[in-house]
Amino acid sequence: MFPEESFLEYYFKLYVMGNHDARSVLRAMRDSGFDPSALVDHCTIRTQNIKSVAKKLNTQGFEKVKDGSIDMGDWFLWSFYRPGYPIVVADQAHYKNQSSTGGGKIIHDWVERFGDEQFHHIAIRVEEIYQAVTKWTSWGVSFSDGIVCDKQTGLKQVFTKPILSHGYPYTVLEFIERPPGCTGLVVPNADKLVLSSNNK
Repeated sequence: MFPEESFLEYYFKLYVMGNHDARSVLRAMRDSGFDPSALVDHCTIRTQNIKSVAKKLNTQGFEKVKDGSIDMGDWFLWSFYRPGYPIVVADQAHYKNQSSTGGGKIIHDWVERFGDEQFHHIAIRVEEIYQAVTKWTSWGVSFSDGIVCDKQTGLKQVFTKPILSHGYPYTVLEFIERPPGCTGLVVPNADKLVLSSNNK
């Protein structure tokens, strides 16, 4: 899934150990003969120092994606890619522009509570997201606010309900449906997903 003995591999293992939805989905993929690593679209790290994350990723062969930055006003993300591996996304809050309820506040408080540079979620790529949600709901997976769809690109995404740690939203699992030619992330979806990640 990630370079051996890298900080990515370490935090991925921590994420899977702490998220039973992710364990169930990844196990089901293996049991069905699929390689989970081939279906992971991206993973997202939350951090207070995105430049530090970038340096670590560079040492592992990941490069920042051209046009891979998105700024939501009170938080922002950078995307990194290495051939043969999932995209790595890093989220950081803008400390000067935080509202009391926005995505920046959610990300800042999450990092303060759970630690820096840890996985918040991984995204599983699916062919038809509505069918995937129906299937996994029948298998006991609960989803958050519903599927978000960008009208311009057709990109569809949904988060599971967060796993709670000491009563606080911790990690989620994402399903993502990419239409042909859509390779990045988009502002409307990203902001809605961050807000939904805080729903208990």
